[in-house]
Amino acid sequence: MRHSILSIILFLAGSTLLSAQPSEIYSPLSHRYVLDNPAAMGLDGRHHLFLGAYRKWFNLEDAPQSFFVSSAHPFFNRSLGIGGTAVFDQAGLVNTLRLNLNASVHLNPESRHRFSVGASARYQNLSFGLPNVEDPLLAGEPSSSNVNLGVGLNYNADLGKDNSFFNLYVALPQFPATLDISPANANAMLAEYNIANTLLIQSNLKYRVSDGNYFIPSIRYQGMFAANSCNCQLVDLGLGMSFLDETFSVRLGVRTGRASLVYGGVGYHFGRGSSVNLFVEPGGPLGSSAAFDAELVFGEGIKPPPPPQMACWKDQACLKQRLADAGIGERFDVSRTTNEQSDFTFVTFSFAERIDAYINYFEHEDFLSRFPLPKLFDAIESLNLEDIKKQKAEVVQVTFRVKVKNPLEDNSYELYTGAPFTMKYWQSGAMQKTENIRPNQELTESQLAGAKLHFLAERFRADIPSLKEVNVRREVVYDPSIADNRELEVVLVVK
Repeated sequence: MRHSILSIILFLAGSTLLSAQPSEIYSPLSHRYVLDNPAAMGLDGRHHLFLGAYRKWFNLEDAPQSFFVSSAHPFFNRSLGIGGTAVFDQAGLVNTLRLNLNASVHLNPESRHRFSVGASARYQNLSFGLPNVEDPLLAGEPSSSNVNLGVGLNYNADLGKDNSFFNLYVALPQFPATLDISPANANAMLAEYNIANTLLIQSNLKYRVSDGNYFIPSIRYQGMFAANSCNCQLVDLGLGMSFLDETFSVRLGVRTGRASLVYGGVGYHFGRGSSVNLFVEPGGPLGSSAAFDAELVFGEGIKPPPPPQMACWKDQACLKQRLADAGIGERFDVSRTTNEQSDFTFVTFSFAERIDAYINYFEHEDFLSRFPLPKLFDAIESLNLEDIKKQKAEVVQVTFRVKVKNPLEDNSYELYTGAPFTMKYWQSGAMQKTENIRPNQELTESQLAGAKLHFLAERFRADIPSLKEVNVRREVVYDPSIADNRELEVVLVVK
């Protein structure tokens, strides 16, 4: 007899029970991606406290109502997040208490594209409170308890415009199975109203449309697959705007499930992200409902990551600053070009032998001492070790080039008095020449320029250990358009 009476009462209560499942309370609050998301605890680096209430009106006594408190906290430099939720749900004579503990691991918290995984442990108690009756068959309070684990994946992208972001998460709050820990004498009839599996998919967007004004849409899918009961699927689409420096917000949404509902709400934002919101669902097939939530935010939060910096060897301004920092910005110039087809970048350091400061270059040491080459080579060594190699790039060749104002075969009227040496260089980029230079030899313009490159390359290899073994090319080029007597270049070919 008692079993039959409870069966009838539970059947009548079933529809209201599923109407106020603890997860459904979050549907009108889907503008918050932290709620019911085990992978988003402490994602923004701040401490969050949520308070909320949800109530339906069926023109009947004991209409469904829910209350929740939730929190989320970051730890270990925002790499880990811990949070918890307590929900009390009352639907007629059926009471549900749910306690959640959530843990999130943020794989790359400093990135603009953050990926997170999360897990949750949940305890749920479902009880049926009977009215005061004298019939001993109906006395007592049947209850059912269970525990289960949940998992979640979260992706959060900083869109780079003030506080704009995109968030997407997928969660299985009851995965892989529910463990029943009900007392041995618990009423088995309640088990069929314990949701066996739930799938949540939700995306949120916050996009700046103008200063202080944001577009804040969201979409949420919730599938509840119950054993021995209906399979309920819910889709919630919400559109919203925040304005006046995010002080106020309005939101309008539609929710489809067993019945379609339209809801709207307003919000007030204060402090550093704290807010209160009120939402109303007008009368429909399942009655009217209202939801209220408040969020209190503490802490500084994640500072927006700096904009991605271009590698210094690819940035003209950075290269010039390197020379300025070394105190040689006025003596040397620097430029860069890129061959898109071959993916080579050419970084060119140049300096000139000025006509109005003509110097006798009989000895190579005299030539090299006229320029602050040690500072230039230090800057190149630093660029190679601190920028190029760290960017997984490589200097594949160094080209030493001299542009000569006079015809290459003209007499330079320079007499070489140093030790003999042999040099190789390319003349005008088309012909490789080998020259044996002897003491007291009168040099042509081409030979003099080649000798300067020979000595410059030797000093370069000696002063820059990281480029000691790199391939070297020497070029002498006739260029009557240059302003000075000779222009020398050191070209790093980077790939």
